[in-house]
Amino acid sequence: EQNPDVPALYCSVTEYVDEEGRSWQPKKLSLSLPWPATFANALAQSTAGGNTMVFNRAARDLLISCGTDIEVPSHDWWLYIIVLGVGGTVKFDSRPSLKYRQHSDNLIGANHGFGALVIRGIKFLEGHYRKQNSLNIKNLSLLESQLTVDNKNTLKLFKNARSGSLYHRYVALYKSGVRRHGLTGIFLWLGPLLNRI
Repeated sequence: EQNPDVPALYCSVTEYVDEEGRSWQPKKLSLSLPWPATFANALAQSTAGGNTMVFNRAARDLLISCGTDIEVPSHDWWLYIIVLGVGGTVKFDSRPSLKYRQHSDNLIGANHGFGALVIRGIKFLEGHYRKQNSLNIKNLSLLESQLTVDNKNTLKLFKNARSGSLYHRYVALYKSGVRRHGLTGIFLWLGPLLNRI
């Protein structure tokens, strides 16, 4: 149903299950987007799980055009950002498309609960989030001519929120419309104060 010339991406929430394939009780799902997917939100966080992604040839071609020698914080986050950046379509399904098995040896797993929030807070303070943003901003320069006018402006404001006086960083962040959902949204608003976005 999508225009084949426009990059399109499908992704969904996942249902967490244990090592035996049983749903967590009470039933747990990954976070759902509380608003439509936007480039501004994609700059701040990835809500698109790579294990749920399906995309069309235009999105594939866009991804290939960026080259294979760039360093990205996360392959699924990068695809999510660039599809939205060029004005593509993202369909985020609030119905789970798969069961995401969690076990004690997971390298990457469910990001929920107080423990996950503490771990993210530590990474934020260590500058991990700022490094990720620096990589994404650098890589987006490869696609600058393809970004929509609004998204170019959003990116410029987000860059401005990372430097300059504290007042100007907060003004730029507010004007950019960049936001995170969930409890980790607090890290975004602490970012200009601590120079961590």
